[in-house]
Amino acid sequence: LNLLKEVVEDYQTQLSYSSDEDARKGHKTTDSSFFGYKTHIALSDERIITAAVITTGEKSDGKYLQELIEKSKQAGMEVDTVIGDTAYSEKANIEYTKEEKIALVSKLNPAISEGNRKEEDKFEYNKDAGRFVCKAGHLAVRKARTGKKGQNRNQTET
Repeated sequence: LNLLKEVVEDYQTQLSYSSDEDARKGHKTTDSSFFGYKTHIALSDERIITAAVITTGEKSDGKYLQELIEKSKQAGMEVDTVIGDTAYSEKANIEYTKEEKIALVSKLNPAISEGNRKEEDKFEYNKDAGRFVCKAGHLAVRKARTGKKGQNRNQTET
């Protein structure tokens, strides 16, 4: 009954925010969400916006690092260091910044550094929600640590 109440409440909340068919549900934390769009921005040391990308709410921040860097360069910025949260520490960004000789300062998320995802193209890790998200933008309903402590293998989040 509680689950049904939550679904109805979520549905009504989404309808009251927007009638925009392109808007999607995004997450700031596991328990808080929003309905709409995200603005991914790049800032200079002086806090001047050098690039921006607008996406639907469910998109992961880290997927737009390369585009932000390229737009910043086109705007005349010299990019030698990028500072971001754990969303930016995905493999593609690490490889790209290494290739471009750009220092990437971003904490590795344990789900990324210790995880062993066999089907990584099917799910993305949303660091704000602390959960995995499918390509359709649906947040995992729960997560669990698998594997035993003190063994030769790391525990992973599933």
